[in-house]
Amino acid sequence: MIRQIPNGLTGLRLIFSAALMFLPVESRLFWICYGLCGLSDMLDGFLARRLGVETHFGAVFDSCADGAFGAACLLRLGPRLHLAGPVWGMIALTAAVKLLAALRRRSLAFPHTAANRMTGLALFFVMPICCFRAGNAAAALTCGLALSAALTE
Repeated sequence: MIRQIPNGLTGLRLIFSAALMFLPVESRLFWICYGLCGLSDMLDGFLARRLGVETHFGAVFDSCADGAFGAACLLRLGPRLHLAGPVWGMIALTAAVKLLAALRRRSLAFPHTAANRMTGLALFFVMPICCFRAGNAAAALTCGLALSAALTE
């Protein structure tokens, strides 16, 4: 039973990501689900390592849940992001590099490096800032971190 806790948290991230697609962005419930997605992302890998239950399936499942959360954020928050054109270019370049790295590795599981973890944490906090005010400097720094992490894959 304990072995399933990390995958259960990952599954919850998928459910909360789906909920983001239907909730009004202005609602508290949207931001609660957003926070729970971030919390589950931080806890699932930590618990898998701590409990010694890391598996290839769990890594792929986590990467898929990360993708679902990212896609939900991009679809729901993207139109509200106050970002300059070059920042959008960096986002597209980073996505292309990550896709090429996944194809080269022939795996959907992305490496859980320190740089990738830092990028995820930065994105989690910067995205809401960029929704409600122009945050191009913070977004550009975060995109630079994401691109750097992707290039090391």
